[in-house]
Amino acid sequence: MPLSSLLLSGLVRWVTTSHLTRAPGGEPERNRASAELNTQYGSPQDFKKAIEELRTLFPDEDAVTTDVEDLEAHGYSENDYHPCSQPTVVVYPTSTDDVVKIVKTAVKYRMPVIPYSGATSVEGNFRAPSVGGICVDMSRMDISKMRIYLRAT
Repeated sequence: MPLSSLLLSGLVRWVTTSHLTRAPGGEPERNRASAELNTQYGSPQDFKKAIEELRTLFPDEDAVTTDVEDLEAHGYSENDYHPCSQPTVVVYPTSTDDVVKIVKTAVKYRMPVIPYSGATSVEGNFRAPSVGGICVDMSRMDISKMRIYLRAT
């Protein structure tokens, strides 16, 4: 798996698990967004709101796309024997802070996040679930400017 995909999956895990609050007895307690992650996806209306929010967060014209050709390019590969499954939106972050914004939006609207960094996976690792999701295309990231956080578990 490419380094950028590993970094994104680690960041998603960090954002969704690091928002812990303390219960009265001092025990960690997950916040609502973390506890509900992956139990149910958002509605189509939630996905539309997420896309609107992403367009507000990333005002550059080509940073957020729902263009049919872009969605197809990010949901299909000739190297893959799995059925095609397209994302709902493709976002092109340029920094770690951009990725954090994307993941927070995904959690808020219960959208799956799909890392994309080359589309060479024969196993279909970059496929969106059948409901769609946010495809995070790492191609515009400058790896020399990425911040990497390591945390012992």
